[in-house]
Amino acid sequence: MSSWRSRFMLLVMLSAAAASYGCSSDSHDDGGEGGEAGEGSVLTGGTGGGNTATAGTASASGGSGNVAAGGANPNGSGGTGTGGAGNAGTGGSTSGAGGGLSGGGSGGAVAATANIGAECEADGDCGSGLICITATSTVFGSGGPAGGLCSRICESEEDCGNTAYCVPFEEDATSGYCIEACQTGSAGEPKCHQRSNLACGLLGLIPTSTACMSRVDCGSGQLCDAQAGTCGDIIPGCVPTCAGDFECEAGQYCSFATGLCTNGSASGLDIGELCDPSAATDPCSGFCSATNEEGTEGTCSALCTLSPSLVGCGWSGEGSADAACLFSTLLSPEGDAGAGDVGLCGALCDCNDDCNAESDRCLDETGGDVLSLFGRNGYCRPLASGETESDSIACE
Repeated sequence: MSSWRSRFMLLVMLSAAAASYGCSSDSHDDGGEGGEAGEGSVLTGGTGGGNTATAGTASASGGSGNVAAGGANPNGSGGTGTGGAGNAGTGGSTSGAGGGLSGGGSGGAVAATANIGAECEADGDCGSGLICITATSTVFGSGGPAGGLCSRICESEEDCGNTAYCVPFEEDATSGYCIEACQTGSAGEPKCHQRSNLACGLLGLIPTSTACMSRVDCGSGQLCDAQAGTCGDIIPGCVPTCAGDFECEAGQYCSFATGLCTNGSASGLDIGELCDPSAATDPCSGFCSATNEEGTEGTCSALCTLSPSLVGCGWSGEGSADAACLFSTLLSPEGDAGAGDVGLCGALCDCNDDCNAESDRCLDETGGDVLSLFGRNGYCRPLASGETESDSIACE
């Protein structure tokens, strides 16, 4: 195993230590459109419910998010986004009203489809038949993808070739844009053009006839659509996950709620700050993740890309970081998170007092990698089974 691979896996597998983080069966469910409370983490724009690493609580609304992500929960029971007129497939539907994703396309004679998902500054960077969706574009709604995104307008999967899906951007839309397909886990590497601002996340679900109340009722590669009450086959695709403001254009900021570069100034609480998971309006710049079983306390988190470069969650790779992309999600095979998979941001710390949640402590079981890579002594999480206060980093 190469040194970067060892280091990458050491960090993303921190999720195993946080597996009991905020497990809940009764946290706020925002209408059931984005997933089932108590099973995981929202992929985009959750409104109120908690979200956390591999076993956290979640609730998301499929209604009005942005980014081509289907309005579903990677750690939860998912959702098809049937309830909204969202943009880029997040709040709009991918497997319900507003369009359909039924597979990877039949591979018609489409020029340059291998470039779908590549970085670009202008159409000419993408090749014949493709266009460049820039960071300042508004085709995704509130913002554009950091680094630009090669795509094309499509009416069916056949327009996108064998390696992309046709994702509708609005409810009842008759056309959409091609979004690159991917496979989570190490078996899918390399993926998403190896970009640190694209992640292999959830585009949507293909409904099945299997009834479900939670993810455990569904098979491998499926999530439970809480609104429909049926299992759905996961459709993974390369979704924008801007790493920070430094990737966006002048006058823009990186919206952790959508993964897009957005005009204006950032608002909302920073990653790691305390929040109320049951609030009618999510107060975070990303989303609020519950930190206790009652769902009465939470901290802010965000989606990110599990990238060997380790940039993300507002950190450019230089200087000390306040947060980092530390946790894998249930979209990744257990114990096998791949480079390019969607991840979750976690707060970094120097000692226990830096962690805001009552149950969190500042820990580092990496042998010093957190300090050498991010300039911080550890990261915030609850004590795992068998750990004591002496395992955490006390403040002097």
